[in-house]
Amino acid sequence: MKTVAKLFRTSIRTAEFRNNVGSDTVRARRLKEFLKDETYSVYVVKNKETWEGYLVATYRHGDPTLTCHYFEEFVPGAFDKVGLALVLDHTGFEYMSCPAPTDDVEQKLVEKGFVLSDIVWACHSKLFDKVITASEIKIISGDAYAELTKEDKDVILNLISGAICEELEYDVRGYYTHIGPLVETVIARIQHANVETAIWRDGHDIVGIAQMRLVTPGVVELSGLTVAPTHRKRGIGRRLMGALFDFAQRHSDQVYIETAADNNPANHLYGNILRCKQVLRTLTLKRDPELISWKRVNGNRADRVLKEEPSIPVETTTRLTISDMFQSGMRGC
Repeated sequence: MKTVAKLFRTSIRTAEFRNNVGSDTVRARRLKEFLKDETYSVYVVKNKETWEGYLVATYRHGDPTLTCHYFEEFVPGAFDKVGLALVLDHTGFEYMSCPAPTDDVEQKLVEKGFVLSDIVWACHSKLFDKVITASEIKIISGDAYAELTKEDKDVILNLISGAICEELEYDVRGYYTHIGPLVETVIARIQHANVETAIWRDGHDIVGIAQMRLVTPGVVELSGLTVAPTHRKRGIGRRLMGALFDFAQRHSDQVYIETAADNNPANHLYGNILRCKQVLRTLTLKRDPELISWKRVNGNRADRVLKEEPSIPVETTTRLTISDMFQSGMRGC
């Protein structure tokens, strides 16, 4: 029966490691590099004492998703649906995400049960060069945020909270438990030196907000943009973006934007209107409880039960979306 075990740096010196990948083979050297990097967690799928493949992943505490960066099969089909379900069962994660750098990789992931969940777009930081911004736009970065009234801060909080709720409607993972922390993160970043935040005032009322941040030197991300439902389809969002691109030009030639794959209004904006380029597509797999279950035997002992294929799921009602939305959500938090 297949099992999963975690490998550590000390595993390199074991006889089991040498017996399965050798000591100085290409496969061994590649695996050693992953094991020596503390950023990664490495899991091996075993059939008794024989390794059938390994998977390299990262995760964030509190996030139910295990992010797979690389996997290698020594035996064809080691990471089929059951093999991947074993890894999720062993680690306790509900989801596994995996980037698809090519169409071939994406097709192989789809065959394993993954679905497209996120898209990263890229555009030049001079996309809005020479665009005249509106007097309604105010930059509230740094100390300017502290000068806002309590009423203004409450409106900003409500705008961001509502935007995140809307965005999560598009998330195949349904991160509803993350609403609070996400809002607090976006608000806290407003006063950071590497973040630029702009609002749109209609008279006295704040009806839109956008945020851009310098993630690392040379990497700028539009981390959030939303407009109140009453003021959408007026070009407010695009002009808020234009104001932030002045910040982007000071740090990078490129701006990255992440959207949910099901967020058709946002993807239409970036792909069809602004002509941004897709640079990364991420697919996500949900743990299937039908593939792996536990059965109590002999008192307190429990044995794992594997199924070759899951039964056909019952068709559910399609999730409703907000058709008139410009772009909602604070992505990249």
